[in-house]
Amino acid sequence: MKHLLFLLAMGCLFQTASAQTPKTEVKPFQLKEGWGYDIFVDGKKYVHQENIPAIQGIHYFRTQQDAKKAGEFVATKIKKNIMPPTVSPEELDSLKVLPVGMKVPPKKSEK
Repeated sequence: MKHLLFLLAMGCLFQTASAQTPKTEVKPFQLKEGWGYDIFVDGKKYVHQENIPAIQGIHYFRTQQDAKKAGEFVATKIKKNIMPPTVSPEELDSLKVLPVGMKVPPKKSEK
């Protein structure tokens, strides 16, 4: 919950920044349990993500490449000014970064 509030607050601040496309950099980091990532925007830490977002429970990225891939996806949203730069379980599934064996349930069709 703290991470979501942080992202929302940062999103509000970021929207007031200049209209220029920000320079982003994704830096994966290793944890005892797996991998996470930091996203820097114009040289300042903007996101610190230790676990896989948007899924129930606490799960970590298996590899440095998985963390980098997810971080780059979020960084792309930041560059496009999509705020807050959240990700869905479906997006994570399409990136192939979900924990082994985890499946995203199909969305219920609306009638």
